[in-house]
Amino acid sequence: MSDHVSRPEPSADHAARTTTTSVPSSPSQPQIQSQRSGWATRMAGALVTTVAVLAALGIGIGIGRFLLAPEGTGDGPTATTSAGGTATAWTCSMHPQIRQPNPGDCPLCGMDLIPSSNEGGEEAEGLREVSISREARELLDLKVEPVARRYVTATVRMVGKVDYDETRLGYITAWVPGRLDRLFVDYTGVEVQEGDHLVSIYSPELYSAQAELIRARQATEQRRTSSGVLGAERLLESAREKLRLWGLTEPQIQEIEAQQEPSDHLTIYAPMSGIVIQKNLQEGAYVDTGTRIYTISDLSLLWVKLDAYESDLPWLRYGQEVEFTTEAYPGEIFTGTIAFIDPVLNAETRTVKVRVNVPNPSGKLKPDMFIRAIVRAQVATAGRVMDSALVGKWICRMHPGVVKETANDCDVCGMPLVRTETLGYVSAAAAADESAEPLVVPASAVLKTGTRAVVYVERPDADRPTYEGREIVLGPRAGDSYIVRAGLEEGERVVTQGNFKLDSALQIAAKPSMMNPEGAMADAGSDGSGDRPALPPSVAGQLGRVLSAAGEAAAAMDSGDRQAIRAALQAVEQAVAGVDAEKLDGHAALLWKELAMRLRNDAVEGRWAASDRRIRDAVGQLMTDIGRLRDRFGVTDDPGTLLANGPFDVSNTFREQLTGLWDAYQNAQQALAGDDPDRARSAVDQAEEALSAIDMTLLEGEAHDAWMTARGELLSAIEHLQEASELETLRSGFKSWSETMPPVVSSFGLPESVGPISQHFCSMAFDNKGAAWLQADGAVRNPYFGATMLTCATDTSLIWDGPPADTDPVRPRPVEVPPAFRDQLKALWNAYLQAQETLASDDPARAGEAAVALERALAGIDASAIDGEAREIWDREQANLRTAIDRMTSAAGIEPMRAGFALLSEEMPVILETFAPEIGGDVYRMHCPMAFDGRGAAWLQAGEQPRNPYYGATMLRCVDEVQRVALGESARDSGEEHDHD
Repeated sequence: MSDHVSRPEPSADHAARTTTTSVPSSPSQPQIQSQRSGWATRMAGALVTTVAVLAALGIGIGIGRFLLAPEGTGDGPTATTSAGGTATAWTCSMHPQIRQPNPGDCPLCGMDLIPSSNEGGEEAEGLREVSISREARELLDLKVEPVARRYVTATVRMVGKVDYDETRLGYITAWVPGRLDRLFVDYTGVEVQEGDHLVSIYSPELYSAQAELIRARQATEQRRTSSGVLGAERLLESAREKLRLWGLTEPQIQEIEAQQEPSDHLTIYAPMSGIVIQKNLQEGAYVDTGTRIYTISDLSLLWVKLDAYESDLPWLRYGQEVEFTTEAYPGEIFTGTIAFIDPVLNAETRTVKVRVNVPNPSGKLKPDMFIRAIVRAQVATAGRVMDSALVGKWICRMHPGVVKETANDCDVCGMPLVRTETLGYVSAAAAADESAEPLVVPASAVLKTGTRAVVYVERPDADRPTYEGREIVLGPRAGDSYIVRAGLEEGERVVTQGNFKLDSALQIAAKPSMMNPEGAMADAGSDGSGDRPALPPSVAGQLGRVLSAAGEAAAAMDSGDRQAIRAALQAVEQAVAGVDAEKLDGHAALLWKELAMRLRNDAVEGRWAASDRRIRDAVGQLMTDIGRLRDRFGVTDDPGTLLANGPFDVSNTFREQLTGLWDAYQNAQQALAGDDPDRARSAVDQAEEALSAIDMTLLEGEAHDAWMTARGELLSAIEHLQEASELETLRSGFKSWSETMPPVVSSFGLPESVGPISQHFCSMAFDNKGAAWLQADGAVRNPYFGATMLTCATDTSLIWDGPPADTDPVRPRPVEVPPAFRDQLKALWNAYLQAQETLASDDPARAGEAAVALERALAGIDASAIDGEAREIWDREQANLRTAIDRMTSAAGIEPMRAGFALLSEEMPVILETFAPEIGGDVYRMHCPMAFDGRGAAWLQAGEQPRNPYYGATMLRCVDEVQRVALGESARDSGEEHDHD
């Protein structure tokens, strides 16, 4: 028998990986045993080395496969087949983007492929979801916490030193040249009071100046009664002024004049109280004019200079209180006020100097003491700092201790005070609103990837532990929490411990994760069949509006107008939120959920970006994700493919002619629903005749251009149908016809007799590609399946509800009230206009008077003469008016008064439109999107030129919309509304 090696096929239990060796028989059994012993020793050594290498490589693979093991099994890594017993996909643990249908080697690194994560267990529903067993959750020790709205405190810790207050330093200098004959303060550290004598200086020039003063005084006395007395008095005053400029006091000058004897010595007195901190010269030294002799510092007020890291700057504000301790007095807390934040960053230490004004009445604090300081900033909406002591107040930019309730001038420097919100504090309106509380998430839940982050949210409705990865947009960090700008809702539970392990499991599954944001998105354009997901027409239109909004944002980016860019990005957010995701299912729903998250985050990040570069980057990423939207769903923002917004103003004759085309369409739809090809072909011929009979000369302008475009598409669809003979071919052509009819119906309309028209959508038509059709009644009759599935409709939307009863804008009809009642309302309106003007003028005193006038006007309205519907409306609105006016009259400052005025401005249009008082002239409703921290607010004006009552002189023209208010029947003939940028 010859030597040979047999290689059996792999078995399910993996036992066949061992090698069986067959050798010839030998008469020497000990020799055989010796050979086997040597072979075993060599194999054992090799096996130990191999096991060590494989163990190192397999740790990461094992963790991910264990997390994804099916519930109830303890051998996660061996679960390599699906429920049907065959592996569906194989991936590489190092390159999860690799997806192959069969096992083998990774084409990138050569490692063995492993089964994808969804085999053997329940597959998670989302692109970013991961499901694990309960046993795995316990072993991983996952912990979750709810997302909450609450004020958070950002604690900023800084170190620094005590320093002199530069504004309280005094320098004793020689104002005349001479010799220092006597220094009354012999050493530094001596405390002096204002007026104490400090230096006696000998000066020949001073002697000459005194002699000149005495001669001028004598000349004046001699010429008291002569005509030259005026000249002598001028010389005397000139001599006095010379000595004043040299530092002599009035008593000293008077003493010289009285003694009639000049002195060659001058005494210099202390100009302020304080401590002598420098003594620059000794007695006997000669000095020139300006030579510094002493430096005095008032230590009752000191500066503390702190170093703040750049990451802490969002929480530091001018006027904030600072607490600090010193090494000399452990446990004793000192306080001060931030008076200056250096505008320049130290490039070496990455810190910014923060100066704090500190009172030091006890003298415990000494210059150059080392201190440790803490600032506790309460964080409110949008990451702004909230200080209840400064809400709605006015403060001096130079002297933070000067804080007043109303606009005024600084008591120290005379500079006009500014609102505290201009320095980064929350306004009074935001502070009074519960929504000022920010949405926060624990910092441990966040896996940061820059300005965005990934968190894992627990799905409470899942049968097994399931967690969804979600990309969110973060604000600044405050203590142990991050402020969330987008991506989470209050009450959701996020993973705070074990989130990185979940992210690793998603990475192995080739799903989007923090480490691999794209995941399998590159291959997510279809459901595996190579076709794009089928979309209901209503959703296609909504996605088209998302594309249009993104195009507006890109155009605004080119203009460079930040306000326009932010407004356009907000429109993108609204368009994304307006997509009805409930009408999507399967792969389309999963794909849109991922894209919607990305698009929303792009828009939010762009709105909050502080620099042009970051805004540009955010808009660029938005357009990249818009490209994904186009590619994945095949949607377009071409207006010709979307439902029109409303009918053109066309004649009833044209609509009657369209009825023939509509009747032919309905006949074709009913024939196909009844599986009747002959009747369907007859309806197609009817449609051709009806289309030829429509007189296009009845239209002009945009309506004519739109009809010519629609007519070409209709003609193409009908010609395609005329070539069809089989039922399935007719149905395919009818699909094209149904795609051209919605814009025709919604743009031009039909006679009132036709009634409402709905668009139905069946996602199963044409091998799950989906198709839509129109009907004028509610009974679903599917033309693509006929009797097989007659009622198959997964989406229904109303596209036309009949022509409007009146082509004029609908105006409110006022209720009947006596003329006296309307006159009383006119007084209320005049008081409202007065309040609007005073707030726009930043005049809190006059605004308070206007609020009182509003209160009197409301109290003077006698509603006893009205009843019925009018009385019911007035009683309801009167309560709302009173609430708003009470808020204005009780406001302590102009900002809370503005908040009350915003409430009043929501009620006044109802009063004007319902009761139509004779106020004379036009009334305009204006809206500012930036008022009250971006929440926006409206107001009314009697003129069209905007005067913003919420910003005043700061942004007097801030307005994004101007509309003329319809004042009942009296306004029926007024013009159209105006829109302003």
